[in-house]
Amino acid sequence: MKELGKVFSAISACFALVPGMIILITEMGIPPGTSRVVFGATIEAVCVLILLVLWVNRQRIKRFSFERITKYTIILGSGYVILFTSYLFLYGYYVEEVPYVADLLFPVWPGGELAEGLQIHGGQTKLVEAWGRDDVYKVIQSSSQASLQATTILFLLNYMGIFMTLTTGFAILGIKVSMTPERPLEE
Repeated sequence: MKELGKVFSAISACFALVPGMIILITEMGIPPGTSRVVFGATIEAVCVLILLVLWVNRQRIKRFSFERITKYTIILGSGYVILFTSYLFLYGYYVEEVPYVADLLFPVWPGGELAEGLQIHGGQTKLVEAWGRDDVYKVIQSSSQASLQATTILFLLNYMGIFMTLTTGFAILGIKVSMTPERPLEE
């Protein structure tokens, strides 16, 4: 049983450390025009902080019943599914992939000239086709800067939540299982 706890703890540590490192190296999954350092470092810092807080509270977690641990793990797993699905939705809807050039991040709440252009042309793809990628980029930067920052924060919180739920879920399982005394099998 303790070996299984070590496995869960190792998986938790991987979810705390590996995604941030991969983001820093590859920019995988982050929206275009955003800082890989902000995304990677934030995920690293928050997940490591979660592990430290859980480790400090390991004696309390040890006293939790398996039913309570199961409930928390199911809630965290469900949170992961919801956050991952919503991140895919956000990325699919607000990131416009432009062939052969850099993709565009559209703000969740477009304003000014961008909102008018989207209304007239009927969507992001049609706007890029009509105005061209560079002109759309300039309009996004000039007319929707605050909304673009809010969109980046929304992406960051969602992306961070994905790894927070996984790190927390595996960590509490690892702590509980590794700190539970072995019992002989009953026949």
